[in-house]
Amino acid sequence: MGIQEAIKPHLADGETINSARASGTDAIVVTDRHILDIKQHNGTSGRELQFVNSTLFTGDNVAGVRITEIGEEPVDTERVVLAAIVGIGGVIAGFLANEIISDIGSLLAVFIGLTGLAIAVAMTYEAFQTEDGHIKVSLLSLSGDTFEALTLAEDEADVAASISEAVGNAHPN
Repeated sequence: MGIQEAIKPHLADGETINSARASGTDAIVVTDRHILDIKQHNGTSGRELQFVNSTLFTGDNVAGVRITEIGEEPVDTERVVLAAIVGIGGVIAGFLANEIISDIGSLLAVFIGLTGLAIAVAMTYEAFQTEDGHIKVSLLSLSGDTFEALTLAEDEADVAASISEAVGNAHPN
C-alpha cells in the first residue's frame, strides 16, 4: 500500500491537507485538524505493517507548539588529535620495545605498535560518528508540558511551520 492510500482513511470529509512530507515508507501529514505520522514496514513474517499516530489539535488539549532546530553535530576534533597522539605513541613504544628487549622485542614491538594503531583507528572512527541536524516539533498542553513530539529532517522547516500555523489557526483566541 502506498502512502497516499494510507492517508485517505484518516482524513475526515472536508479536511484540508496543509502540508505533507513523505520519504520512502514514512509520511507526516498536517491537516487543518490534526497531524498524521504514518510508518509502513514489512514485518518478520513478510506481512506489511502500518503504524499511524494521529494527533488532533483542534480541542482544548493543545495550547501551543515549540519548534527546536538542532544543527548537525560537528566532528570531535579533540578526539582526532588524541587518536593521532595515541597512534604515534603506540608506534614509538613499539620501536622502543624492540630496542630494549632483544629476544622477543620484535614480536612485542609489532604487538604494541598495532595495538596503538588499532586504538587510534577506533578513536578516529568514533570522532566522525556525528548526528545529522533535525527539527523537533513539540505540541504543548495548557500547562506547558509536551504531550506529543515529532522529529523532522533539517530541511523540513516548512512542515514545522505548517504545524505551528495550523495549531494557531485552530485556536484563534
